[in-house]
This record gives sequence, C-alpha cells and structure tokens, in this order.
Amino acid sequence: MVDATKAGAKKSKAVTARAETRKPLPLGPGEHKNARVVFAPGSWRGERHRDRQRAKEQAARDRLRKRRVAMEKAQRTLDVARERHERRVAKVRAQIDVLENKLRVDDERWKKESSRLEATLKRARIGGTR
Repeated sequence: MVDATKAGAKKSKAVTARAETRKPLPLGPGEHKNARVVFAPGSWRGERHRDRQRAKEQAARDRLRKRRVAMEKAQRTLDVARERHERRVAKVRAQIDVLENKLRVDDERWKKESSRLEATLKRARIGGTR
C-alpha cells in the first residue's frame, strides 16, 4: 500500500486547520519575533541561521560604531573651527582696541590743533579790522 502523503496527496483539511489555529508563544522581554526559530543542534540549517544572525548583529554594531566615529570626528572639527574663530575674533577685537585708542589720541590732537587755529584766525580777524 502506498502512503498518501508520500504519493503527493493533499493534506487533510483537519491537519491544515489545526496548524493555522496555533497561537505563537509569547515573546519574552528583549526577544525578537524571529528568535524562536529552533533548529536541531548541529544541523547545517541551524548553523547558517545562527551565522546570519551573528552577522546581522555584527553589522548593526559596526553601523553604530561608524556613526559614533563620524559624530566624534564632526565634533572635533566643530571644536577646532570654534577655537580658530575665537582666535580670529580676539585678534580683531585687539585691533579694534588699538584703532579706538588711535582715534581717541587723534581726537585730542585735533581739539588742540583746531583751538590753536581758531585762536589764530580770531587774532587775524581782530587785527585786520583795526
């Protein structure tokens, strides 16, 4: 007698209905939905699955590391640029102080010179009308 399942016959409706009504086991904390796939110990299929899982986890760790390295590099670049900017600003402020000092000195000189010239002009006007 030939077995019905080996001969390619369809599975009975009762078997497929029972398989469809099974509820999945609840996931524990931190478990992924695909983490419950169980393979026989030492099977090539299980090893491939574990290898793929490890590769995915390693790839995720590598992406995080690359992201952290990129963030650190960007932060260092920003810090260097900020320091360079602050040095330039300090130089400009020093130049402003020097120029303001020169302006103050020149204003004082001008006040003295204009007073002297106005006095000379006043004397010339008074002397010219006599």
